Amino acid sequence: MRHFVPVSMLLVVLLGLIGCTAPAPATNVPPPPSSPPALAQPTLPAVAPSATSLPSALPSTHPPVALRPTSLPPTPTTAPVADAGWSQVVAANTGPPARYDHSAVFDPVRQQLVIFGGRDTETFGDTWIFDRTTRLWHAVDSAGPAARFGHGAVYDAVHRRMLIVMGQGTEFFNDVWAFDLDQETWTELKANDRSATAPRPRYGQSAVLDAQGRVLISHGFSDQGRFDDTWAFDVAAARWVNLTPTSGPKPLKRCLHALIYEAAADRMLLFGGCSSGFGPCPQGDLWAFDLKTTTWTELTPRGAAPSARSNASLVYEAASRTLFLFGGKTASGASAETWSYDLDGNVWMQLERIDGPSARSSQATSYDTQTQRTLIFGGLTADGSSADLWEWTGRLQNML
Repeated sequence: MRHFVPVSMLLVVLLGLIGCTAPAPATNVPPPPSSPPALAQPTLPAVAPSATSLPSALPSTHPPVALRPTSLPPTPTTAPVADAGWSQVVAANTGPPARYDHSAVFDPVRQQLVIFGGRDTETFGDTWIFDRTTRLWHAVDSAGPAARFGHGAVYDAVHRRMLIVMGQGTEFFNDVWAFDLDQETWTELKANDRSATAPRPRYGQSAVLDAQGRVLISHGFSDQGRFDDTWAFDVAAARWVNLTPTSGPKPLKRCLHALIYEAAADRMLLFGGCSSGFGPCPQGDLWAFDLKTTTWTELTPRGAAPSARSNASLVYEAASRTLFLFGGKTASGASAETWSYDLDGNVWMQLERIDGPSARSSQATSYDTQTQRTLIFGGLTADGSSADLWEWTGRLQNML
């Protein structure tokens, strides 16, 4: 049994003395001013084959495997769930080209994964749908948002749609688009807005949907520098609302972090990211933003914790009040680690598995609330962009 060691655009912009670190820009997209070459990725062995190169026949996926904690907290733990683990999902046809810095949401009603945008040697503006039942990909034939990467995407179950915000392409964006999951059509809800009543266009800000149906974003980066502001997009009114606290602590300016929303507490959690020019890059801190009081509080987990990282996968399992973390870019390169964080116990735990995705960052991540599966697609590996699809099967409940 082998362990995964240190856990989704690396871009360095010089603003003042230092600028933001992200994956290298696509070759056909004008980079922001003063953009130096990207940092080199370490050479690591490839583990997973590309989904685009697999045969049309459906080979069996890797079976889920047993897990056990590799980093024990100071308190006793129970045995892990026996049927939890990674398995590769092999498509029956050719799907999207390899990419990173894209987005994905999972529609549990139709059991479909929706992919939008991203980049490789070009910047993508395409939309693809993977049907888990038939294991078939199909490209959406509908005009939509401008090609971009580093945007945020959320699943709006009430209105049966995917919402995307912001990102970078030929320019930085702060527009908002809706993709109808049944009609498979795009609608623009808000055009780019550079007024003082809207957040500055940016990328690397992540996004979540709150209980009011608002799209929340925080921090991020553009040619104006890094941000530490927090905003909500009121979809019904088609306007931005500034939620940035006027006093008190808040996470240091950063980009390429991960956000999740905890409905029971009506709060947003922020993990990691890159604060070049203001502090560490990468970061490994964990913060909670209370939407009732619009205040930030830094959480201080006990025991072992993931190494600092940006561009990682982060999802939330409400039933067990557990965060699930995979991959990301650490100080030593891309990670293939899998971690869970128990909100009640305030403790991280590293999970061990026999096989799974290769080390990567900037992968698209989504969560199936119906079957408690976490899905990741693509990402930036030691061998370049990938197009493989993996899922973590099995709930995290009782693992801690």
